[in-house]
Amino acid sequence: MTNSLTLYGLTTQKGTATNVSPYAWKTAVCLGLLGIPYTWEGKTFEEIRTTLEEESGISGILVPAVNDEGTWVWDSLKIVRHFDKKGELFLDEGEARTIEEWADTKLRGVIAMLLIPWLYEAQDPASLEWFIKVKFGGDRAAVASMRDSLNEPAHVQHRLSAIREALEVIEERLKQSPFLSGVKPGYADAVVWGWYATSQAIKVPGFNDSGKLTWRSPDLPHVRTWVDAIQKASGIELALLPKE
Repeated sequence: MTNSLTLYGLTTQKGTATNVSPYAWKTAVCLGLLGIPYTWEGKTFEEIRTTLEEESGISGILVPAVNDEGTWVWDSLKIVRHFDKKGELFLDEGEARTIEEWADTKLRGVIAMLLIPWLYEAQDPASLEWFIKVKFGGDRAAVASMRDSLNEPAHVQHRLSAIREALEVIEERLKQSPFLSGVKPGYADAVVWGWYATSQAIKVPGFNDSGKLTWRSPDLPHVRTWVDAIQKASGIELALLPKE
């Protein structure tokens, strides 16, 4: 069957069907849970501001975005609402939004300390200029300092420990039910799993398999099982650039 739906994510290399955006991964999980087929298309920061704006006709468009047979929708929640008319993924919407807020503040905060300096290194030149200007107000020294910290094993270990500690909240919740949404996966699972997928893209010197120190830590057995269960339920294949 031909996938008429194109899901646009964030990539660091032009012309690749890869994604490093947690919000695009969130969208992918939801589409998978709803049984909606799609095709990935990665866009760099520079391409989002140029070719994607031109193609969609929408100034300021961001990813994730979808082109649903000519209809453009962007923003992960709006995309899910667009397809989940019956609210199948929101059996307890209040709880789902609470978990989303936690993921996009606490979890994002600890993962970003490794993600941002890696993204700095991974950009092509045109996207790098945009990244520094928009995300750091042109302060190259600030992001360069974060980048240099990745060469300090003790610092990286500290950051990985912070991620693992944040995930203890999820570990406790998963002791009560197999999924964050309850007996079956839903939006709450998608928002957290999106950060899992994005964290797998990060290339940290000396930690080629940092997942074993975080999401797949022996101290987090329920999280480890849950990660695989969500991937299986949504039918997702991790569209990541190979780690060198």
